[in-house]
Amino acid sequence: MNYTDPTSLSPYRLAITDTNENGDGFARIDRLAVFTPGLVAGDTAEVVLVESRKNYAVGRCERLVTPSEHRIEPVCPSFGVCGGCTLCHVTYDFENTVKQNCVKSALRRMKLPHELVEPTRCMPERTGYRNKIGLHFDSAARRFGYYARDSYEILPFDGCKLCSDRMNEIVFHINTHIELLEPLAPTDLFLRRSHDGTITVSVYGSGKTADIVPCRTALTAEFPEIGDVLLITGNKSAAETCITEDYLGVSMRFASEVFRQVNHDAAEILLKLVCDFAAEKPFSYAADLYCGSGAFGLVLSKRFPQARFFGLEIDRDAIREAKANASRNGLTNIEFVCADAATFNGKIPDGNGSFYPPEFVVVDPPRAGLSDKMREGLVKLAPERLAYVSCNPQTMARDLAELVRGGYVIERVTPVNMFPMTKHCECVVCLRRSEE
Repeated sequence: MNYTDPTSLSPYRLAITDTNENGDGFARIDRLAVFTPGLVAGDTAEVVLVESRKNYAVGRCERLVTPSEHRIEPVCPSFGVCGGCTLCHVTYDFENTVKQNCVKSALRRMKLPHELVEPTRCMPERTGYRNKIGLHFDSAARRFGYYARDSYEILPFDGCKLCSDRMNEIVFHINTHIELLEPLAPTDLFLRRSHDGTITVSVYGSGKTADIVPCRTALTAEFPEIGDVLLITGNKSAAETCITEDYLGVSMRFASEVFRQVNHDAAEILLKLVCDFAAEKPFSYAADLYCGSGAFGLVLSKRFPQARFFGLEIDRDAIREAKANASRNGLTNIEFVCADAATFNGKIPDGNGSFYPPEFVVVDPPRAGLSDKMREGLVKLAPERLAYVSCNPQTMARDLAELVRGGYVIERVTPVNMFPMTKHCECVVCLRRSEE
């Protein structure tokens, strides 16, 4: 059969056996793997092959014959068109299973113990969790919206189920009264919600001489929970408004444009997993590498006041916030330094002129994972215990394979559904240095 010309094929009736994190159903035609967007494990469907790749084909569902028990009606009318959610059409329980299987698959491909992957931890609700949304300006249509899937086309904004109703109302109001923002030459719009419910509106634009005051006055009069309206023209430090959060009893403030987790409650799950691992054995020195604004290090330093902590981060703005938050919470047993984590020399100052290697290390790298130098550095540093926090199961598995070859043993792998209805999954991996 000529799979190089899939458009010549007649429809196939396929039994879908799996669903990936992209929301694509999986089936086989003989030995050919077929991925069909929108189908769910348990579906039976008539599928036409529309694209052929080296090792698989892409299908298009022509007719759903028998629906899966895992299938639900998507809560968002833009599902399948918007580039955000990919798992809006399956139950929450099944979504968490999909994400657990995604982590298992990543470890299996690297010949790591995938049976250690635990059920996915999650919050009770899968909607309304985002404390930040970002939209793009369509100058032709004169409105803000999300990008379409696999495209830079900007869709009309019809509400987002991932954020609060009030944030949606603000966006609808802005789009209805777009003349308020057009003098600012907008390109993007961000809304950020603090822990206390205060909302900051950031308008990214090139109207450097434009006056933000009329826009700010109009929006704050209509929505009292808006604390500030900012014009960002490329200089992050121009935004002085702070966002507040409370993580496991640590009060934190962030400059509005500095990174923080978009799902507060799920972030606390990550923090508690790391704290519980840290509590399993006493330690005196610990390092938080890729520390950002310091959430892991600050929560740990409060939970374990007898230990000294060292945080490292390349983002100067984030380090400034981390130092301020340590002072705000009266935490004197942690020090933050602005530097590349890959250059960490493995020593923690004790405050009296001596330096010690950490016994416990937390790493929370970006999606690209650890650099080659960082992996080598961790193996050489050889902390007794290592907590690896990941936002990308594929690069996580690659890094874990290197750490295992370097003498570490994986004890636990816990997926956390930080971003319900989307393809993304976080993980906390607990590793110990082998005693052999």
